[in-house]
Amino acid sequence: MSRQTLVENLEVTTENKSRIALIEKLFLNLAVHGRLKQISSEFESAEVRKLSEVCDLYQPKTISISQLIPNGKYPVYGANGVIGSFDQFNHEDSEVLVTCRGATCGTVNISQPYSWINGNAMVVRPKKSSLRKDFLALVLRSLDYKTVITGTAQPQITKAPLANVNILIPPLSGQEIVVSTMKSISELLSNLGNKTLQLDLLRNSFRESAVDAISTAQTQEEFETAWNRIQRNWKVITGTPEAVDSLRKLILAFAAKGKLVDSPDKLKNNSTFIELAKVCKVSWGNLSLTKSSYLDNGPHLAVSAAGPDGRIGFAEHKAYIPVLSAIGARCGTMFMPEEDFTAIKNTMTLEPNDELLDNWYLFYTMMGSNLPRRGSAQPFMSKSDIENFKIRVPSLDEQRLISKSVEALLKKCDLLESKLRDLEEIAEKFARSVVSESA
Repeated sequence: MSRQTLVENLEVTTENKSRIALIEKLFLNLAVHGRLKQISSEFESAEVRKLSEVCDLYQPKTISISQLIPNGKYPVYGANGVIGSFDQFNHEDSEVLVTCRGATCGTVNISQPYSWINGNAMVVRPKKSSLRKDFLALVLRSLDYKTVITGTAQPQITKAPLANVNILIPPLSGQEIVVSTMKSISELLSNLGNKTLQLDLLRNSFRESAVDAISTAQTQEEFETAWNRIQRNWKVITGTPEAVDSLRKLILAFAAKGKLVDSPDKLKNNSTFIELAKVCKVSWGNLSLTKSSYLDNGPHLAVSAAGPDGRIGFAEHKAYIPVLSAIGARCGTMFMPEEDFTAIKNTMTLEPNDELLDNWYLFYTMMGSNLPRRGSAQPFMSKSDIENFKIRVPSLDEQRLISKSVEALLKKCDLLESKLRDLEEIAEKFARSVVSESA
């Protein structure tokens, strides 16, 4: 991997915090192997030595959690850093520790002076002053521990395989440069990571407020203001696969507000919006049925508040009758069964008057609307609230035109999301290849 290739693709590799961590691992590998320009001359006389030749490796005596003392004088180190305090210490000096049990096997820490170190951490102590502890910690962080970790249910690192690992040791002057260089790089990448996190939070906040503004706009002026704001920040709205879902919500909000057709019709009574009960039969799902009624090989589809998720022995509704989740985590979600089905408890079926309302138009409109919910810890919907909820009901021709427009736009969203996920995968593979090829 050439330096130029890395520079040209740095934006790809530092788009999120996980990739920033990979790039830090890259620079760490380059540094401890003397491959950075300002370091390379210091490694001309470097020696390859087994870890056990230059370090003592051991696991100290372990004290139990019950022995820890609140507000004790000395910190106690376990597998994942400080786990409490104690009234005694078993190490006077700061030591380099490698986690040797559990899911975090291979994590490297440096203890504080006057600490108690438990046996879940392997102490790796240089035998001579010609090996700096801070440089040793960097070397240990750069290692691939896959070859020394054993066990699956309870991963662990034992002394023998770790002792046989080869490390490259430059003179003290080279070690000092490596330490100072990595400190600068880590600080730089940490700042970049914090900015990336802040930017992600801002993006998410903006997307949420943009969708909310467009979906709650009451006047044409409010709608145009919200839409212009979105147009000015289009990359923020659609920059990630997750953000495409915001775009879907915008499309559905447009459909619900009649913004996908230039010449909206009105009903004969000159009302643009009308209560759902006047154009649709709203019914509870079969209240006597729960998921316990499902059959492994039932001939018909069953729809719960979680969506189409099982089979059942009979069908109470024809295909393409919209179903509304009326309680729980997915409260307010719409489903469109593509075969004859039975809706069970905690759902509502919305069967449109086919002389006034198109099934797909109803489905998309309800998806794009802010439906009335009740409750907080356990949100739910009232049948009367849904029956009284007003939706825009243009002519059937316009409804079908809107439905086709929404369908086409949602397909484009699916394509955009697929392309963005492909780009993410490419970026992730590139970032990982940079690390592995430079190790």
